[in-house]
Amino acid sequence: MPGFEGKRRFYPYASPMKAGVVYAAAVFALGFALGAIRLLLVVPRIGDAAAVLVETPIILTASWWLCALCSRHFSVELSEQPRILMGAVALIALMCLEISLSMAVFGRSIAQYLVSFRSWSGAIGLTAQLCFATFPFLQFELLRRREQSRRRELSQVQDARPGEPTV
Repeated sequence: MPGFEGKRRFYPYASPMKAGVVYAAAVFALGFALGAIRLLLVVPRIGDAAAVLVETPIILTASWWLCALCSRHFSVELSEQPRILMGAVALIALMCLEISLSMAVFGRSIAQYLVSFRSWSGAIGLTAQLCFATFPFLQFELLRRREQSRRRELSQVQDARPGEPTV
């Protein structure tokens, strides 16, 4: 496609930024649905903090999968900077979406939203959001280590068979 090469050179971080926004929007939509179920069905039975503890592994597992999906879809480069940028953009986008929801639906101010993190359920939620933001980098790091391990094993196999041609 004519002219695409120049855009890639001038906007090298467009891909991780797009991926971060889509990743955040997808997790927000899932969190909105799970949050409604949690508030209506689970909180009355076991309480707020326990309900958040039940919801957190579900949302984090889905976040891990959505992160990988967005990284692949937007072809986010397998290196540190793009992955860290994707996570930072995702965290900022998620926080903006949550603040907007908090203000529009619950009538809270930004200060009230931030104070909510002082409760047990708020602290658990904030910790989950920070984990969510690290997933792009952690997935890169796991892939990098897996590749290093594969290369090390291949090297050991080749060293064990002297005289055979290397592949």
